[in-house]
Amino acid sequence: MKRYLSLSFVVTALLVPCHGSAAFLHTPEIASNAEFLMNTLGFSEDKIRKLQKRATKGNILTLESGILEERVDWLSERLNLKVQDMKRIAQSRPNILEMHSGESLGPKVNYLESRLHLDELSLRQLALRAPAVLGLSLENNLVPKLEFLVTRLSLDGNQLKKLVLAAPTVLTLNVESNLEPKLDYLQSRLRLDNKSFRRLILATPSVLVINMEGNIKPKLDYLQRRLILDDGSLKKLVLCIPTVLSMRLEETIVPKLD
Repeated sequence: MKRYLSLSFVVTALLVPCHGSAAFLHTPEIASNAEFLMNTLGFSEDKIRKLQKRATKGNILTLESGILEERVDWLSERLNLKVQDMKRIAQSRPNILEMHSGESLGPKVNYLESRLHLDELSLRQLALRAPAVLGLSLENNLVPKLEFLVTRLSLDGNQLKKLVLAAPTVLTLNVESNLEPKLDYLQSRLRLDNKSFRRLILATPSVLVINMEGNIKPKLDYLQRRLILDDGSLKKLVLCIPTVLSMRLEETIVPKLD
């Protein structure tokens, strides 16, 4: 006969070190947090084991009793998240729940809401599409990154909002090693003035999150070679069909032109 095990039994079994593994301090807080993660947020046994291995350095398993629940409640209410939404965010970015609601997450969410003029729905969508944004530093990452985009592309408030909501993971990219060289390359390669370049980026914001070396450059090279275009003609093509920059080369562009 199949034996059905209680969740508390499973949690206890998971947190007991296996033979030959490093000793691990088993506490009521860790057991309680593990049970909450599995029961409320749908964490798998494998995720709990991975958290356990890193728990000696401190993570959501080692939070004081009740703290984890408070943070989940705060985040759910502040972002108007459904149960499944909260599960998605917690499972993909558990480190977010290590952050203090009032001192870290609160100011960050308030800033994004104010700076981007987001309503409740837009704020929720941003968090769901790019949960990693919630884990970024406000002063060292989010603020300077948004200001970079505003300055580099001469964006007004509505344009910045449109850009970020269309490609929210742009906020997770490094300015110096990713965004800046990508923007410089595109504008130089297509010989665009600032106004035309801004219009192009706003027409296809997803180009900002596409890999430059492995995607954008080969795509432009192929189009120019295959269609026998000079630089001016390539520029006209991209301005006429800006979404070509976000199309897949092998799966879409090549079959259409062969």
